[in-house]
Amino acid sequence: MANSSWSGSSPTNGTERHDEHRRLFRMRVLVFGAIVAPVLLLSIFSYISLDRRLEQFSFLRRQAVAYLASSMLRSRFDDLTMLTQTMANDSSLRTDLNAGRWSEGAETLRVHLDDDNGFSHFYLTDLQGNIKARLNEPPGEKNVEKIDEEWLTAVSRNWNPFITDLVTDSSPLRRPEIAVLAPIPGGTGQPMGILVAQISAGAILGWTKTIDLGPQNTVIYTDRRGRTPIYSAREPERLVLADLSVFGPVDQALRLNRGVEVVFDPMTGQEQVAAYEPVVRYGWATIVKQPVSAAFSVRNSESFFLLTVYALIFVFNLMLAFLVISGLSTVMRVQRRERTVFESIGDGLVVLDRRARIVDLNPTAESMFGWSRHDARGKDFAQVLAAQDDHGKNIPREQRSIWQALSGNHVNAKFIFQRRDGTRFPASVTATPMLIDDGVSGAVMVYRDVTKEDELDKAKKEFISIASHQLLTPVSAVKGFLSLLLDGDFGPISGKQREYLEKLYHLNERMIELVEDLLNVSRIDLGVFEAVVEPLDVKEFLKVEVEAVRPLAANKGVSLNEEYTTEDIKLKVSPKLLRNIVQNLISNAIKYTPGSGHVTVRLAMSEDHDLGKSVLFSVKDTGFGIPDAAKSKIFQKFYRADNVRMMGAEGTGLGLYIVKSVMNLFHGKIWFESEEGKGTTFYCVFPLDAGTPMDTKGVKK
Repeated sequence: MANSSWSGSSPTNGTERHDEHRRLFRMRVLVFGAIVAPVLLLSIFSYISLDRRLEQFSFLRRQAVAYLASSMLRSRFDDLTMLTQTMANDSSLRTDLNAGRWSEGAETLRVHLDDDNGFSHFYLTDLQGNIKARLNEPPGEKNVEKIDEEWLTAVSRNWNPFITDLVTDSSPLRRPEIAVLAPIPGGTGQPMGILVAQISAGAILGWTKTIDLGPQNTVIYTDRRGRTPIYSAREPERLVLADLSVFGPVDQALRLNRGVEVVFDPMTGQEQVAAYEPVVRYGWATIVKQPVSAAFSVRNSESFFLLTVYALIFVFNLMLAFLVISGLSTVMRVQRRERTVFESIGDGLVVLDRRARIVDLNPTAESMFGWSRHDARGKDFAQVLAAQDDHGKNIPREQRSIWQALSGNHVNAKFIFQRRDGTRFPASVTATPMLIDDGVSGAVMVYRDVTKEDELDKAKKEFISIASHQLLTPVSAVKGFLSLLLDGDFGPISGKQREYLEKLYHLNERMIELVEDLLNVSRIDLGVFEAVVEPLDVKEFLKVEVEAVRPLAANKGVSLNEEYTTEDIKLKVSPKLLRNIVQNLISNAIKYTPGSGHVTVRLAMSEDHDLGKSVLFSVKDTGFGIPDAAKSKIFQKFYRADNVRMMGAEGTGLGLYIVKSVMNLFHGKIWFESEEGKGTTFYCVFPLDAGTPMDTKGVKK
């Protein structure tokens, strides 16, 4: 009976206990869902968000350091090229070289060996790269008789200063170094030699010590080939070159890209956070790297702290408020750090959203454009960042660099910007898209005021103008005295004396031509080309100009022909400017046409698609022609095609630049057709508007 009673009560008690467990489970689930789950979800969301912000901040800090290091190297290189060119321009050095005293000229550079720029030794070479003099040359290098052909090609391309890649010298120590090459100006505008200033690679490593890098940060500068100087593992006191061209960040920076990424560093054998930045204008690269553990130390420490707090939430729900405040405080600290970096950048920085509206701008941009952050936020970029062309006309929105950045492209440009108060200033702009989750969420615009650079360029042009004016007076006087001597006004001269005097007269004429061309170029560049607009019979004007150069054609045996329309053509134009066009084109045609060739001058009425009724002037020759490779550069200042230079034809490379500039002032058109070895035809179209002077904006009337 007892057994029967037990067996009857067992299932009932088991069911109650089961129900009790179920109720307890439901309660626990309810409590977890009502109290713990929301806190847990909030904690997870907060942790992920904060982790991302901290990671972005770490990357931004690396990029900021890389930008600073790149700017420092660019500034150093700018200083070195400017100083080297200044040394090359030194009058004492040029005087010694003119007299053939190369060694004495090298001694004038000794004062620069002990300055802070790192110059270790100097070479002076002729225009073929042959070393003519050495100063403070390291032992073991005296067997070097000529500089590298690649260096010679680079510096002679435009005769501008050039900084080489890292190389090792030929001494037994084989020390890494770089060289700065600068042309030494000659008296006729052609360089008389090249100054080579050698700088030890140790100086480059020394430059990085002036940057506040932070813990375990390392700055690496590489040349155009991806090489950098490092200390040898076997000989810690000795510098050697390491090839980092296969290192991903170096390759990206040499391709003119910038960014931050986590990569494996073959030099240290560990993962590094590497920020890369190109050194604009010089082709070098800047890499700032830091071990992952150090780079993400802030993130890791914060993450550990948050995980600890979140673990305590499960046990102590009363600490929820503390956890929220702690999380928010951390976020605010990160935001403050990001804001500090944002506001500390020396260039104007503007952030826009995907609709090109202003999101934020730093204090430099506020000062640059005259807009406060509060007033600018939310406004369209064209309202705040008003860009204009040289004539004060607003640039259309679709031509602004912001739209290319919002399409995912990096853009560098230069515009004239208008401040809020109406004043204008030139600035270069770099537009970079903001890529988040593989999508463009906006753009970052970096503005740099280039007023001082433009003023320097203007000062250089004014110097050329003044120098040319000062040269014109003595060469004109020399021409007068030579004419008197040749005419026998000072007594009879022998045949040999006449031969030399005629050579001097010819050389002086070339000098006058060069000075006049330089004067015209400087007047055009400065916008002060003086001219008087008046009605002109173009046909009669051309006949006079053709007769003026006919003796030149006759001396060369070139046939000079004229083909004019029967119509009377009147233009309101400056005879002085028109003479520049006509004389340059006809004299060029005669100069570059061999004997027994033909030059034909034509004048006719024309109907142009853009200009309407117009005047067509052309000059056709059967001369050397223009090579295909030179056609895109033929109107550039000082440019001369290789074929005429090799044939020894005289010229300054300024005539066609002047013609093109004057045609632009007239709002006309100029083009040419040419085939090498067969000849060239130049065409000029002038707009025709009876009774209305042509718009010569930019010409001082």
